[in-house]
Amino acid sequence: FVAILPFTMLLAMGHCSGWRSGGGQDFGCAFFDPTARLNRSLRFCMCCLATQLLQGWLALFPNWHTALANAPFGIFQATSVFLLCVLSPTSLVAIWVWLVSPTGIFAAPQLGLSPLTLEVLTDEGSHLVVSCVLLICWGAWLLLTTIIITRKVTLPHTGFHLTKLTEETVWADYSAHLKLTLWVAQGLILLRGIVEKGFAHAQQDLVTLTIAYPLLF
Repeated sequence: FVAILPFTMLLAMGHCSGWRSGGGQDFGCAFFDPTARLNRSLRFCMCCLATQLLQGWLALFPNWHTALANAPFGIFQATSVFLLCVLSPTSLVAIWVWLVSPTGIFAAPQLGLSPLTLEVLTDEGSHLVVSCVLLICWGAWLLLTTIIITRKVTLPHTGFHLTKLTEETVWADYSAHLKLTLWVAQGLILLRGIVEKGFAHAQQDLVTLTIAYPLLF
């Protein structure tokens, strides 16, 4: 689901681009137009959901990196390592760009950015493409790595134990991490919205996020 919805957004982006300038008659395009509040909120919800999914995966396989290192070398292992090395810094840069773009820092003359580069960094369409591609790639990495580390020869190295699923302390820690992730996400979208268009705009984004997030479950 984490990969299917972003893929659908990418496919529908071209069809729905500019729907509001044409009168906004097709409400369904609110899901796919990168400038629409609903689309932005859904993308942010998907990122939160993917982060929490990764947290649950790490709770099940705390020593996944050891298992991956001990797996027989092959095309799957090489692909997994390559994706991890590419996606990790790319995701950090994408998050930083998303956070600071409302401040107008990229338009500063000192940076000397070209108009095309400036548009790529600040355009919501670019943010949609980058976020969706990253979500799809992270989903592929998670699936591929799970296949590798759950083999009979590598599973003992992952730290996975069925008894953990029955321990209340494990579930309590996991639940706390999920709640903290959501609170941090809500704080980020509120602060970014205030910087971008003021408190009223940020409050509306936060309300949309609060309503849309449970629907993804």
